[in-house]
Amino acid sequence: MHAEGAQEARTWGLPWLAGTAESRGVSLPRPLGVGAMAVHYREDLTLDELVLSADTGQRGGVDFIDIDNAEITTEILQLRFDAWLFPFMNVFAMVGLADNDVSADYSFQGDDLIAFLGDESRCAPDASPRPAACDMTFTGEIGQKPEGASYSLGTLLAVGRGPYFALAGISYTWNDVDTVDDSIETLAVSPRFGRRFEVNGGEVAVYAGGLYLDSDVQLSKQLRFAAPDGDIEVTITTYEQNAKRWSYVAGASWDVSRDWNIQGEVGYGSSREGVLASVTRRF
Repeated sequence: MHAEGAQEARTWGLPWLAGTAESRGVSLPRPLGVGAMAVHYREDLTLDELVLSADTGQRGGVDFIDIDNAEITTEILQLRFDAWLFPFMNVFAMVGLADNDVSADYSFQGDDLIAFLGDESRCAPDASPRPAACDMTFTGEIGQKPEGASYSLGTLLAVGRGPYFALAGISYTWNDVDTVDDSIETLAVSPRFGRRFEVNGGEVAVYAGGLYLDSDVQLSKQLRFAAPDGDIEVTITTYEQNAKRWSYVAGASWDVSRDWNIQGEVGYGSSREGVLASVTRRF
């Protein structure tokens, strides 16, 4: 196996420094990979900024609107292309489709909205005419299902000793979706530790670790209500972030042969859970 890996490294020119690694008894994977990856996760969001705008010209941040139960569910299907540049460094790019479901509950008092529009005297008890919105409580759900293309770039750093190994994955993903002007962007960092086992027909690696996600999500909702001078339309725009940045992961990777790899992973935590599955063909 070592001799075969050395010949492949010379043929492809990758990974660089392959000879040094093989002289220490390290068996290298084939340098190039093409695969498919499916990801599903759900996580809680927390409010970062809230902006209210009206077609009468007013716009600004507000604090009288309550936002609760914000969450996002994401399903991504991507093609993955990777290369081992060094025995300890893999780089990859992914492209695919993202299907998101984002929702949050909102609640506010009508008299606060009238005050925001610049004339709180209209809600005085003796005002005439007095808008019906002054005595109303507005509640509902902000919901969007943004879909679009998903792109990722990243690297995987690896070290090992004997059957034990440590990995650190770093990736940046942006989803160009159809419901907001800005893309949904996510930075992911995942340190993992594990052990390899020789099995009949290949090698299995089991691991556990953490997942850090830093993402920004935008939501908007348009409302129309009657006023003495005509209907007014207002737009609630919320900017959300992960409620918790860190969660846990555990998974396994099976090298069926030197040509094929199958991976499965689960994520769990106080505000996030998900699954990942992939299959890769190496060359």
